[in-house]
Amino acid sequence: MQRHEILGGKVQVYRRIDGGNWHCSASVGSRQRRVTTKTDSLSLAKKIAEDWYLGLRGKAPPMLVGINAEQYQRAGIRFRCVLEIDQVTGTLPT
Repeated sequence: MQRHEILGGKVQVYRRIDGGNWHCSASVGSRQRRVTTKTDSLSLAKKIAEDWYLGLRGKAPPMLVGINAEQYQRAGIRFRCVLEIDQVTGTLPT
C-alpha cells in the first residue's frame, strides 16, 4: 500500500496495492473517517484530501475542537451581544 501524510500527519492519503484511486483518512474527535478522492493523481488527491479534512473540521461539533457545549453557548451569547451593540453604535468590536 502506498501511503503519504499531509497537514502534519493529520491526514493520510493512500492507495491500495492493486492501484486505482487514492483514498484519504483522518481522525476527527474520536472517530476515524475515510473517503475516496476519486482520482489516480497523487497531487490532485492531496488537494482533495486537504479540502475534505478542512471541511470536516469546520463541521465538527464544539465538543470535538476542545470546548464543551456550555462554553460554546456562552461564546455565542457574547458574540450576539457584541454584534447588537455594534449595530446600534455603528462601531467595530475591539
